[in-house]
Formats: sequence, structure tokens, C-alpha cells
Amino acid sequence: SKDVGVSTLPDFADNIENIFKKASEKYRDSMKSAIQKRASETFGKLTTEDKFDKLDINSSYGLSLIVDNQTVTKSKGAEQIVALSLMDAINYLGRRKWPMIMDTPMGRLDNTHRKNIMHHLPDASTQLAVFVHSGEISKEDRDIYFDKSRIGKIYKIERKSTYHSQIEVDNDGWRYKKHRYFGAYGYEAERIYRIW
Repeated sequence: SKDVGVSTLPDFADNIENIFKKASEKYRDSMKSAIQKRASETFGKLTTEDKFDKLDINSSYGLSLIVDNQTVTKSKGAEQIVALSLMDAINYLGRRKWPMIMDTPMGRLDNTHRKNIMHHLPDASTQLAVFVHSGEISKEDRDIYFDKSRIGKIYKIERKSTYHSQIEVDNDGWRYKKHRYFGAYGYEAERIYRIW
């Protein structure tokens, strides 16, 4: 009868709403687990810490460092590595990989962590732009931290006066290759890493 159809319509809508709610919760939980796993793997590659259990996504969706089944307080440098690990996991598991732009990514890190990070980051995104100052990476350190074959150009900001700076190419005799590849949608693109 017509009355039965009308009375079941709200029930049907409630059922559909519950299905979507359960599906989104299941997807959120699976992505949370995958991000946590990938971030922990990346942290293991970047850190000099010999012993840690994992990174754990906390209630505010930040990452906590777990050692001996306990959350530990992180140094500022460790917080930076944890944040990079989270960015890597989100970029890796996202629907599309995006260019990564970083400003002063190594200010609080020692040389070993800097080397680990700079060897990992070019594989973590389609294009990488890093803004560093001479206190982070000097010209002499470039060979240590960067794979020359993966760098498109190096630029520097040259101060000309109190109110004027200019961007200039600063290759210092390095020669670079541009890597050509076909993107996800069949278009040809260049994989270039620019260091500022």
C-alpha cells in the first residue's frame, strides 16, 4: 500500500546514511593505518635513532614517537623528521603525487639527518624545490647532500641593495640532466629538481 512505501522511505534514507557513515569510517581507519605504517617506514630511513617501535597517529592526527611501547618526548630535530615522514606518507598514499616545496627543512638537523633527508626526498615527490640558506647547506656540501644527476638548476638570491635582491642561476660548473617521463595521463613531463 501507499502508506507502507511512505513510512519506509525515511528508514531507507537512514540505512543509506548509515552505509555511507560506516564506509567513510572504514576508509578513514584504513588510511590512518596505511599513513602510520608508511610514516614509520620513512622515519626509519631518515632517522639516526637505532631503536624505535613506530610512529603512532594520535587523537589530534599528529604523530607520536613510540619507543618501548611508550610515547617519548621528541627533540625539535626529531619533530622535524616526524613531520617530514608524515608529509611523505600523505604524498605517497594520496591520489596524485605533487611537487614538494620546502623552506629551511634542515635548520635543526645534524649532517647525517640532512644527508638521509636529501637522499630520500627526491623519490618522495614528482618535483622538489628546497629553499636553504648557507647555514644549512654550503656550496661545499652540495656533493654530499645532492645527487647531481637529479638537479635541474640551482638558484641563489643575490642581495643587490637594502631594498633589492635578484634571483640568479648558481650552477658552479655542475651539469644537470632533465629526466623525461610520461605522467599518469600520458603527457610527457620533465622531472627536474631545483635547489634555491
